[in-house]
Amino acid sequence: MSAQTEFPAKDTRLSNLRLLGFGAGSVGTAAFVVVPQLFLLYLSTELLGIPAFWAGILLFIPKIWEFLIDPYIGRVSDNLRGRWGRRKPFLVFGAFSFCLTFIILFSPVHSDDWLISFSLLLLAYLACTTAFSLFAVPYISIPADLTEAPNERTRIVAFRMTGSAIGILLAGGCAPLLVYHFGGDLAAYQKMAVVLSVALLICMLLPLISLPKDTPADRSDHHAGFFTQLANVRTNGPFLNLVLVFVLQVTAMSASIALLPYFVTYNLGRTEADISTIYIVLTLASLVSYPMWTNISNKLGKAPAYLCALLLCAFGFSAFYAAPLIEFWPAMLIVAVIGLANGGAQLIPFSLFPDLIQARSTSADQEGMYTGLWVSSEKLGLALGAAVAGIFLSFGGYIAGTGDQSQSTITVIWIGSTFGVALINLIAAFLVRSTPPKRSPKATHEVKSPQTSDI
Repeated sequence: MSAQTEFPAKDTRLSNLRLLGFGAGSVGTAAFVVVPQLFLLYLSTELLGIPAFWAGILLFIPKIWEFLIDPYIGRVSDNLRGRWGRRKPFLVFGAFSFCLTFIILFSPVHSDDWLISFSLLLLAYLACTTAFSLFAVPYISIPADLTEAPNERTRIVAFRMTGSAIGILLAGGCAPLLVYHFGGDLAAYQKMAVVLSVALLICMLLPLISLPKDTPADRSDHHAGFFTQLANVRTNGPFLNLVLVFVLQVTAMSASIALLPYFVTYNLGRTEADISTIYIVLTLASLVSYPMWTNISNKLGKAPAYLCALLLCAFGFSAFYAAPLIEFWPAMLIVAVIGLANGGAQLIPFSLFPDLIQARSTSADQEGMYTGLWVSSEKLGLALGAAVAGIFLSFGGYIAGTGDQSQSTITVIWIGSTFGVALINLIAAFLVRSTPPKRSPKATHEVKSPQTSDI
């Protein structure tokens, strides 16, 4: 294959060390998903006095910005030619710039005029999300570079999801404890960010050992134009359906994360430290579920397994409505059910995604374009989830910075965090469909596996 990346033979298993290096990068990507979604809305309303609606907009705009730039970053990383290959320069620069801007993001300026605080925090978030995209888009392209075997990709993604689970545990479990330990004020958030950024930088540099040999001689001299590549993606119906379902799923989880500090404070009557307990239970349940969902996916097919995971998510969040009515530790059993469901809802779409690239992409140089759109869809879901959370709070009459809310506001937080999130998961499940991806006549790789039945 002089014009495209050399894949390992289909019966070749990648080494565990190589996959551990790849999976470590997800610690950083997961932490960025969790920490801003968990803290920024709460920090904005409670400590900076930004109205709930505008705090939701603050979280929405940077994600839309990422949605717009990710496909372009993917295309540039596909076409980059140099002694360091396509992905490595992005991974290195993205990792360092992300950790720096992550600290800046959680060093907000408090002003008596909330518009000033809003504007400065928005600029910091835009810078941090841009740096994150420089790392995340090439990083998520790596599985399509490593192998063409769908079952081996499932194994690769399982390592990635394990790293993601550790990242969620680090971010969702340790970050609230750090904030609580440092005093819970604005300075505490900055100290938390400094501690986390050191660990994240190390993890985000480890994927460098997993990169395949990829020199300019391995790549085609001809690259389809941006709009030509985009038109090819638009003909991939199964991929677009997967994106739609995934956006809804991420929207639901993002809204639940943004509302969680409010739910813990006002509905459960607990402290910020208990957020760590919830995240530890959620993450451990997700982590132990990956082998289970891999087996279910292999037996039923990926789309039916995805449907089961989404339905279980909807059931779990509906059952979580009972959490304020029962003791805290029995409520953690419900959280464990949500974690089991979330493990499948995260693992399976990321396993489906490279299958659909391989099935319909007409060139090995289009992985980055697909990946950019895929990562953009996740960012869109995160943005919509933050906006939904802000709308819920605004609709419920939430008053920023008071620490004392009306009963109607507390009820809206209760319903939104449970039945509202469950409803979004049900809509996503309704849209799942199993369709064998039709092979493009110009496709350059043959993919023959029952695991390519997708949504």
